[in-house]
Amino acid sequence: MNKDVLSTLFVGIDVSSSSNYFCAINFEGKHILDFSITNDLPSSEIAVERIFNALQENDLKFVTLVLESTNIFSFHIANFLASNNSLFNFNSKVFVINPKESSNFRKTYSDMDKTDPQDAFVLADMARCGRINQQPYKASQLFALQRLTRQRFHLVKTIMREKTYMMSNIYLKFSSLYIAKKEDEPFSDMFGNTSRSIIADFTPDDIVNMSDEDMINFIMEKGKSRFSNPEENVKLLKKIARDSYRLDKVAYDPINVAISSSFNTIKALEDNLKVIDKAKTGNKYLRYYLIEAVSSLKNHSKDFNEFYTCKYNEVSRGAHKRALALSARKLVRLIFGLLHHNQLYSTTKLDNRNN
Repeated sequence: MNKDVLSTLFVGIDVSSSSNYFCAINFEGKHILDFSITNDLPSSEIAVERIFNALQENDLKFVTLVLESTNIFSFHIANFLASNNSLFNFNSKVFVINPKESSNFRKTYSDMDKTDPQDAFVLADMARCGRINQQPYKASQLFALQRLTRQRFHLVKTIMREKTYMMSNIYLKFSSLYIAKKEDEPFSDMFGNTSRSIIADFTPDDIVNMSDEDMINFIMEKGKSRFSNPEENVKLLKKIARDSYRLDKVAYDPINVAISSSFNTIKALEDNLKVIDKAKTGNKYLRYYLIEAVSSLKNHSKDFNEFYTCKYNEVSRGAHKRALALSARKLVRLIFGLLHHNQLYSTTKLDNRNN
């Protein structure tokens, strides 16, 4: 048995949006503290003072605090406890666990009611019994990346939802464009600048009646002369315009407004997505040196050479840069793993792992 647990105060915290209930027990299961506070900073400071006094009064040297991940409401109290200087001298460890873990453990108490005090006790008892198998909470390292990642996921889902909704309006205006096969689409990106200008501003009849020369000039201007074969693009576009159903003239204006609104919304969301991506890129100098390091490493490490080659062969465009970036990410994970486990890199262990 680890002797440290005999000198540890185990604190369970049942979190809600407005209040936090604390239950603290020692290794023998004796209740040391039971109290409730409001979920705010001044009350949390009082809670830490009570825990600090309990540690001193009971001659305990360590403290372990456990709470469930409760939407966003557990963040502030977990972050406050994990960074509190008063508890550092007691080697404080804060664990934020999945509610499913505590729910399964709670089943061992078949005669226990589900109340805030009892829930807090269950969390404390989980720690006392050594039933928590995860790393302590580290808010400063994870919070920023977590919020950026979740915001990016939210933006991507919103963009996809808006694009799906807009396609219904595109079908009403250009029915053949909606159902066209990939090889019959006039533009590679339905939501690009050229497509946007045509879909939002032209009717099928406008496209059919415009001369090929004028249409070519139009798409070359909007596409910044990037079309290698604009004649073919115009040919496909006019075929789609001829084959599409026609609407009454009074219907085009509201459809145009709706499509333009969706395009503007998507543009704004994609601009915000670029901001999020820029904030996640990290230190550009460190990234440069990691890329340089892995560029050399792949020439001396069989494992990295195979990984680089595999990623290089997956795409036809930008293969080298992509493969280097992915290899650098692999290198970062390797470095983190070696530092975390306090190990030296060994090709022998790597080869044995792969066998």
